[in-house]
Amino acid sequence: MLVRNQAEMEALAGKKDTAVRLASAIGKRKRKILVDRAKEIGLVVLNG
Repeated sequence: MLVRNQAEMEALAGKKDTAVRLASAIGKRKRKILVDRAKEIGLVVLNG
């Protein structure tokens, strides 16, 4: 699933075994925030 912001990632929080890809337009600072949040809620980031 392609994720462009934190709200889209939070919508996937309840799903098991979900892998996400971060949009290429996300900058370094926000990418780090999203990767950290994905780890907290148990999502796998494929390109983080």
